[in-house]
Amino acid sequence: MYRERLEGFGPTLASEKLAACGHEIDHETLRRWLMAEGLWTRRRRRSKHRRWRARKKHFGELVQFDASSHDWFARGKRDSLMGMIDDATGRRRTWMSEEETTADAMRLLWLWIERYGIPRALYVALRSNPAEVKDLHRCLPKGLDLADVFDWTVRYQNRWYQITGPKRRLPPAKGKVTVRRRLDGSLQILYRDREVDFELLAERPKPAAKAQPAPK
Repeated sequence: MYRERLEGFGPTLASEKLAACGHEIDHETLRRWLMAEGLWTRRRRRSKHRRWRARKKHFGELVQFDASSHDWFARGKRDSLMGMIDDATGRRRTWMSEEETTADAMRLLWLWIERYGIPRALYVALRSNPAEVKDLHRCLPKGLDLADVFDWTVRYQNRWYQITGPKRRLPPAKGKVTVRRRLDGSLQILYRDREVDFELLAERPKPAAKAQPAPK
């Protein structure tokens, strides 16, 4: 049957085709039979040439980042396992999310910095052992709020917010404010780096009606 219908097929694919015809044969068994009959030869895959490089010497000198989308929980739904690994030591941190998003990558980097400090460089992931024990992570500067560093600012044009305070220091009517969304979903509105009070309006505010001239 192989000679007549499946010649040229690999043992794995051929075993699947044979199983569909009612012939259950393990692909390794089929491989041995085909090799004995001269119908298949062991093929060695030639790997692409990769230039070797020495691993970094110090912890924190290079931290690599990668993510893998897979049905990790066998529930028919793919999730993203995001990971950071130090090139010198193999030390790692991971984060599981529904999708590989910028925000989740930032959350993982946030966790790394809180535990180890700021790495000198960030790239993609490989693993190894350090050649020297010196730690090249930089300490988190005093007064630096990671929430501010990892947030992103965006001007909302499809929603309208009414600034309500502080009463004595309201921004001028034509002043420029910044709307900031934090990673936890909360919002801030700042004027000259100072937080102001606000409330979400149900709809776009309507301009005030112009006064009608008095009848003559």
